[in-house]
Amino acid sequence: MAIPERYEPHISVDAASASPIGPRQTNWTIGLMLFGASVVAAVQIGKPVVALPAISAELRLSLVTAGWLVGLISLIGAVAGVFIGSWVDRFGHRRSTLLGLALLAISGGAGAAAPGTAVLLTSRFGEGLGFMLTTLGAPALLHAVTSARHHGVVFGIWSTFIPLGTTLAIVGAPLLLDHGGWRMVWLASSLLAAGWAVLLAITTRVPAASPTRQQPPPPPLVPLRPVLRRVLRSQGIMALAVIFALYTAQYLSATTVLPGILTDTYRFAPHQAALLAAAVSLVSAGGHLLGGWLTGTHLPRWLLITAAAVVFLADGVGVFADGVPWGLAMACLVLFFLVGGMIPAVVFSVAPEFAPGPGTVATSVGLVSQGASIGLLVGPPAAAAVVTAMGGWSAMLVFLSIASVTTIISALFLRRLELSHSPPA
Repeated sequence: MAIPERYEPHISVDAASASPIGPRQTNWTIGLMLFGASVVAAVQIGKPVVALPAISAELRLSLVTAGWLVGLISLIGAVAGVFIGSWVDRFGHRRSTLLGLALLAISGGAGAAAPGTAVLLTSRFGEGLGFMLTTLGAPALLHAVTSARHHGVVFGIWSTFIPLGTTLAIVGAPLLLDHGGWRMVWLASSLLAAGWAVLLAITTRVPAASPTRQQPPPPPLVPLRPVLRRVLRSQGIMALAVIFALYTAQYLSATTVLPGILTDTYRFAPHQAALLAAAVSLVSAGGHLLGGWLTGTHLPRWLLITAAAVVFLADGVGVFADGVPWGLAMACLVLFFLVGGMIPAVVFSVAPEFAPGPGTVATSVGLVSQGASIGLLVGPPAAAAVVTAMGGWSAMLVFLSIASVTTIISALFLRRLELSHSPPA
C-alpha cells in the first residue's frame, strides 16, 4: 500500500463536519511496522535506567547530570511537542518517521563513541528529537492505513509502545552490559533503529507514478502559524492534552513512590519492592489494550475516561490509605494500573478525530503528547511536595483526588463536544 507524503486520510470532528474518511481495509503489515518503529523509539527511554551506574562510574556523572541523561527526552516533548508535531505535518508523516529513526541511529552511534559528558548529552538531545519525530509521524500514518472500525484496537495496541519499549531495554540491557559495557547498549539501540528504518522504508515505499494510475496531488502546504493557532484553539485537543497530562502525572508519581510504600508499609526488601513495582507497572500495557478494545465497541470515549478516573481514585484509596490489608492492597494495585492504563489508548484513538482539519493530525497528537510529557515532569515533584507537606503516604490521596476530579471534569467537557458534533440521526 503506497503512502503519498502529506496525503493521509483524515477524520475531523468540528462544527462543520463529522464524517469519517479512511481506507476500507486496514493494512496490518504497515501497522505492525509502525508499531515496531514506536517501540524502537521507546527503547531509548529505558536504556539509561540499567546502564546509568556504569556510565556514572566511567564518565563521573553528577547526580544532576545523570537526571538530565534520563529525562532529556521528556523535557523536549514538554517544551516543543506541538511545534515538532506541526513540522511533521508539513514535512510529511512518512518522511518524518524515517528521519526520526535515522536520528535515533546516528545519535545512538555518537553516544556509543562519546568521549565525555558533553557529547553524550548532545546525543541524547538528538535521540529526543528522533523519538518525537518517530512517535508523532507513526500515529498519523496509522490513521491513514487503518479503517475506522479498527481504530480503537489499532491505537490501543500502538499505545503500549512505551511500556513495551522500556521493558525491552531494561531486560536486554543487562545482557549487553556483560558483553561490552554501556557503550554496547548504545550501539545495539543504534543498529536496531537503523535496521527498522530500512524495513519501514521498504514496507511503505511509494512506487513511481504510472500514466494509468496517478497518485492524487497533495494538499497545499499550510503556513505554520495558522496550523498552530487552529490546534491550540481546538477545545477537544486541549481537553485531551489535559487528560493525558493528569494521567501521566498520576502514573509516574505512583510508580515512583510505590517502592517506598512496599518497603515501609508492607516490609518488602528493597530489591523485591523494585521488581514488584516494575512488574505491576507493566500491567498498564494490558490496560492500553483493554482501552483500545473498548473504544472499538463504540462506547462513548468520555464515559471510558470517566470510568477509568473513578476506578483510578478508588483503587488509589486501597493502595495508599493506612491500615489496608496486604492482599486487598495488592489487588487494588493491579487494578490501579490496569484500569488507569485505558486512558492513553482512548486518548490516542480519539485525538485524530478532534484534529481541527486536514494536515493537523501530527500537530494535534504533538500537543497531546506535550501534555503527557508535562505530566511526567511535573507529577512526581508535585506529589512529593504534597506528601512532604502533609506527612505519610496517605497524603498521595489528596494528589490523586485533585487529578482524578479534574480528569472527570475534562471528560464531561469532551462529552459535550461529542454530542454537539454528532451527525443528526
